[in-house]
Order: sequence, then C-alpha cells, then structure tokens
Amino acid sequence: MALSFSVFNKFRAIDDVSRPMRKMERSAARFGRRTTREFKRADRAASGFSKSVKGLVGLAAAGLSVQVIVSGLTDAVTVGAQFEQTIVSAAAKFGDMAQRGTRNFRRLEDAAKLAGKTTEFTAAQAAEGLNFLAMAGFNAEQSISALPGVIDLATAAQVELSMASDMATDTLGAFNLMSKDTIQLQKNLARVNDVLAKTTTSANVNMEQLFETFTEAGPVASGLGANIETVAAMAGTLGNAGIKASQAGTTLKNVFVRLSAATPEATKQLDRLRIKLKNSQGNFRDIFDILQDLNKGLEGLGDVERAAVLNDIFGKIPIAGVNVLLKTGAEGLREYRKELENATGASQKMASMMRDTTQTRFKTFLSAIESIKITGFEALREVIDSTSTDLTGFARDLESFLRENKQPIAEFASVVVKITGAVGKLLFKLAQFDFIQMKRRFDFFKAIFTGISNAIESTVNWLDQFMNRVNSGILNNLGMGVEDQRQREAARAVVVSPNAGAIERTMSEVVNRSTVDVNLNNLPQGTEVKKNNLPPGFKLRMGFSGAE
Repeated sequence: MALSFSVFNKFRAIDDVSRPMRKMERSAARFGRRTTREFKRADRAASGFSKSVKGLVGLAAAGLSVQVIVSGLTDAVTVGAQFEQTIVSAAAKFGDMAQRGTRNFRRLEDAAKLAGKTTEFTAAQAAEGLNFLAMAGFNAEQSISALPGVIDLATAAQVELSMASDMATDTLGAFNLMSKDTIQLQKNLARVNDVLAKTTTSANVNMEQLFETFTEAGPVASGLGANIETVAAMAGTLGNAGIKASQAGTTLKNVFVRLSAATPEATKQLDRLRIKLKNSQGNFRDIFDILQDLNKGLEGLGDVERAAVLNDIFGKIPIAGVNVLLKTGAEGLREYRKELENATGASQKMASMMRDTTQTRFKTFLSAIESIKITGFEALREVIDSTSTDLTGFARDLESFLRENKQPIAEFASVVVKITGAVGKLLFKLAQFDFIQMKRRFDFFKAIFTGISNAIESTVNWLDQFMNRVNSGILNNLGMGVEDQRQREAARAVVVSPNAGAIERTMSEVVNRSTVDVNLNNLPQGTEVKKNNLPPGFKLRMGFSGAE
C-alpha cells in the first residue's frame, strides 16, 4: 500500500466589521424587498380604488341617463298638465257646449295645438289666448275663428298672446265692434288688428301705447260716432308730436267731451265762430269737419285771443293736443284716416315680416317641441290618472295608519334620527377624507422609503467593497496575493511544500476573501506545514488524515 498523506488546511479570517456589515446588507435587501412589496400592494389597492371610482363614474353616467329620461317625462307631464288645465278653464267659460268630450272641446284643443305646431306661440299660450277670448264674451266658435288673427297681432306687436287677446277684445269693446255673428265678429277683429298694425308702422307709437289711447278715448269717441280709424289717425298724429299712450287718450277724450257737452263759455265761443256740432239728423258731426270749421273761425285772431278761445272751448288739459290737430289740418287727418281704412291685411303682413327672423324661428322650434311633450302627456294620461288615484288612496290609508299609531311611530322615528345622525357623522368624516391627497402622501412616503433603501444598499455595497479591499490588503501583507514574486514568497511561508501547484491553489483560494477554505490532498512525502507569519485576526486550524 502506497504511503500517502492528506493535509487539510482551513483558514478563517474573521473581521469584526465585515460580518456586521454583511448582515446589514442582507437586512437592507430584505427591507427594500419588503418595502417594494408593500408599495406594490398599495399600488394595487390604489388601482382598485381608481377602478372603483371609474365604476362609480359609470354608475353616475347611467344614473344621469335615467335622470334625463325621468326629467323629460316630468317635463312632459308638467307641460301637458298645464295645457290641459288652461284649455279646460277656457272651455268652462263657454258653457255646456264645450265640455270635455264634446265636439267644441276637441275643436278648441285642436286649434290651440295647431298654433303650437305652426307658430312661435306654444299650445298652452294659445289656450291662454282662447281663455281671454272667452272672458271677452266670445263663444267657442268665435274664439276658434279669432285665434289666428290674435296670434298675428301678438307677433306684429311683439307681445304675449294673452296680451294681444286682451288688446284686440278690449279695442272691439271700446269701439262697439262686438257682434254675436261669428263672421261679422271675425271681420271686426281683423279690422281692429289691421288698424293697430298700420298705425304703429305709420306713426311714432307702438301697439301698447296705441291700445292705451284706444281704451281711454275709444268709448267716448265711438259714442259720438267716431270710428276706430278716426281715433287712430288722431292718435298717430299726436304720437308724432310726442303725445302718446294715456296722455293722448286723455286729450282726445276731453276733446270729444268738451264739444259734446259744451259749457256756457264754450257754447258762446262756438256760436261766435259759427261752428255747428250737430248735423241735420241731430247726430254729432265728424270731428274732422268740426276741426276744419274751428280752424276757419280762428283765422285772423292773435295768439293771445286764440289761446283764450281754445281754453274756453276745451279747457286747459287738451290745449296742446288740439293745437297739434289744428296744425295738421282736417285734410291731413282725412288722408291719414283713409290710409287706415285701406289697411286690410296689414296685421298679417306685419306678422309675416316679424316672423322672418332667427329668433322667431327658434321660438317656433321650441313651440313644436312643447307640442311633442303634450302628445306624450296625452299618451300617458290614463296611466297618470290611474296612478294618481291609487297614490291618493294610499296617502289616505297612510294618514289613517299614522294617526292611529302615533306613539310607536314616534319611537321608531327617534331611532331613525339617531341612526341617521351617526351615519351622517360617518359620511361627514368620509367627505373630509381626501383620497387624492392620500395618494399624493403615499407616493411621497414611497419615494422617501425607496431613497432610504437605496442609500442603505449603496452604503453597504461601498463598505463591502471597502472591506474587501482591506481584507485584500491584509492577505497581500501575509503573502497570500498573486500580484508579485514577494507575495508568492510570503505565501510559501505559510504553506511549505515541494508541490508548487498546491501553493498556487492556496493563493487563489485566499485572495480577496475574508473566509478561506483550502484543501490540500495527496501531497508528496516531506510536505511541511508551519504556523508562522500569521496576521492578527486569523486563525489556522490544521487537520491530518491517515495515509492509505
């Protein structure tokens, strides 16, 4: 059996700094991994919260769609119910002949709906116009016939349809143009509308001002035989001089009153000027003829005397207006009146011009939309009526139940109030919780911890490299390096062997390591191991195995 030796050399370099630093490095790595893992988990939670928010937004959008539908239905019910109430109120004024279910009622509905579909006024506004016509004494048939003309007047005057109905009907009454004959009434209404429209386009007055003049002076003037065209010509002339509305109405009323019921002073002056107030039939003469005679009688008088005569005849109130009329002259007034008498179709023409605008077209569009709502309401009317009846019964039953169970309900209400208060506080706290701010703070702390972790890791790596350099320097000082011949000689001082290969392996195992395990097997006979030149901090433990 060949003699062999096995030599086990174990070098363990234990440094009091490198081992704690390696432990710190491992701890920092674990901290970094754990921090990263927690932040990823938090990111997933934030992402989930974001998805939840998106889900809530989706639900909100769906809820908004439902709300739009409900709002549309509610609007349709509101508009339809308003139209129904207005048309029923108008029909009620026409008596039994226009009760719901009758032909007249359906005709009233159809007339209002047609106006809503084809004009800038809604069906509900048209129904309101029919209501005013009913209050003025029109029957159902007359109101239906009059409605288109009233709508034209409202368009021409740029006033509400109810106001136009009031203006037209009051003017008819002021000039005694009401008639039980539907055809004649329709003609009279068209005449009124045309005079109103023509006067406002030929004089410096608007329709509302002219209407005020008519209502003030019309009853007195028409009572003395003056027609609407005569008063309109006088009102337009006064309007051009700045005397308008009720002031013009008061002026004209006083002119007619002071001439028809002359005072002794007025009668004396009229007789002196040879002015007759009545014709051969005993009726009041045409006011323009009287004014013509007055102008002739005043010729040759001085300003002072002229003013005194006019004051005796008319009084102080209408003097300014009388001077305007006299200056215009009877011929000018007659020409103006003739122009107004030929004003047939003026209202319709003016209305057509007023409708030729973007604003009016848009109003017509909105009116058509309301017609759709009314149609929708009528489709739902039976369901709404049935539901309303059921809900009314339920409300009455509920009222009876509440009345009979006051005490238990009060106790229950107390509990509900407490719960509601608690929930309210919770919701208030949640409302104060700023999720966006939380995410920002989360990202901030994440960045801080990541920075700390990176700093610790960098520091540990630096210390590790530093300790490796220190250990390398120590080993080089022991002769364990391979940089030069001197280091190789120092290594041989530790392990002396005729086998050069063993020395090289020893050096390669030792360099740059704080813990070195060196195994030398099957060394030739004569190998010698020495424990000399050991540096501080190193321990050398040697073991021998038996020979084979």
